Amino acid sequence: MKYLVIGLGNTGLSIISMLKHAGLEVEGYNRPGKTLDNLKSIKEFKVEGLVDFTFKNDFISEDLQKALNRSELIFVCVPANEHKGLASSILESKPEKKILSIILVPGRVFGALNFAKYLGISVSETETVPYAARHDGKGLISLLAQKNKIFYSSTDISLLKDIEKKIPSFFKEIFNKEYNYQKVTMSNVGLVLHCAPLLFNSGLINHPQDFLFYKELISKEIAFYMQKIDDERISISKELGFSVKSVPGWLNEQYGTKDYSDIYNALHTTEAYLKISSPKSLNHRYLNEDLVYGLVPIENLAINLGLEVPYITNLINTACMLLDSDFRLKYEGIIPAWKGMS
Repeated sequence: MKYLVIGLGNTGLSIISMLKHAGLEVEGYNRPGKTLDNLKSIKEFKVEGLVDFTFKNDFISEDLQKALNRSELIFVCVPANEHKGLASSILESKPEKKILSIILVPGRVFGALNFAKYLGISVSETETVPYAARHDGKGLISLLAQKNKIFYSSTDISLLKDIEKKIPSFFKEIFNKEYNYQKVTMSNVGLVLHCAPLLFNSGLINHPQDFLFYKELISKEIAFYMQKIDDERISISKELGFSVKSVPGWLNEQYGTKDYSDIYNALHTTEAYLKISSPKSLNHRYLNEDLVYGLVPIENLAINLGLEVPYITNLINTACMLLDSDFRLKYEGIIPAWKGMS
């Protein structure tokens, strides 16, 4: 069994690290550019945290067609705002065999639906990433923590069964199949965790001082606003006929958070999050991905369901006015015609 990881950022490199540690065959592909050039210059990667070992830089493939032809399970670890471009690159590469098994890690909101539309085949998505991880850009990969359980789903049941057969045995304790696609895609919490803190700290983001994102930039007031966004996400899910975990409950399930009475206490007692640094620019995936491919589509879904989501709407409006950009127009995906309970 050979695996392919597309997107060699923090998530992609963390998955490659664990596949390497298990002695499995894996290739990695990243689009041409500065990130790829930098990775190619690194001779050896050192992994610390969950496991401690080194591995040679022998996994990078620059030929997407050949990498696709050799792989049996593909982990796509690029931001949701790059899904459309990646799908086009895959189609243009004209792989010689039919692509069977793709899992988006994660999919954000409606990721599998959108990617399937772009690519023309069914794909699956997870609601989160398996590891809290960071790459320092110089070959040090820090695996800070492992999620206890993440779910993946697709509207294609046969695809889920195929992925279950192909996923590495050590991943099966983390990756869990879920037949309710709606529940998985609405369980993505990045839109709650990232957007409000980044926007409400816009005056500090470009400051030369480094800040710890969750530990230092989330006040009780910002956490209150995050809770309201989370409440609206939960309300949409309830209208669709299922329940999703609140962010504090999710943090406790994934990391064994010490105090999950509310978002503020949960984030400040989740060890894996306390060392994560803040972005240095507002031009960051926390907005380009989590707002555009998170808050925007679920706002549209809420409107279609006849629900008001004032906190989500206000935050999107704030981003649009603050950065003089219509973030709603940047969303290129679909809004599924899901029916509510009322």
